[in-house]
Amino acid sequence: MTWEYRLVAINLFAEGDPPLELRKVYYNDDGSLRAHVPFVTLGGDDPAAILADLRLMEEACGKPTIDANDFPELEPPPKRGGPITFTLSTRLRPKSPPERKTPELRVVPKTDSDDP
Repeated sequence: MTWEYRLVAINLFAEGDPPLELRKVYYNDDGSLRAHVPFVTLGGDDPAAILADLRLMEEACGKPTIDANDFPELEPPPKRGGPITFTLSTRLRPKSPPERKTPELRVVPKTDSDDP
């Protein structure tokens, strides 16, 4: 099975041209359409990897548009290994110490009676 970025016409509206979305399109081994999925983020190990993906996306804009209705009944996208699970955790921030109030310092003039 292979995939590539392609423009897909999403027919959500009854009139006018359908909006185009850049999607990952999956193909069966025989080259027939299998599924299309939107991608959320673009990332990589370094800027060169991200630029390589951007070039593939740019090439997709020059290829013929695929109509979303041309796909068979949608199957779940292919999985890599086992199911994906997410665990959300929060870090507890230590409580800030209570605000310390420093006593007011007063300057008291020295008087002669204080001397021994």
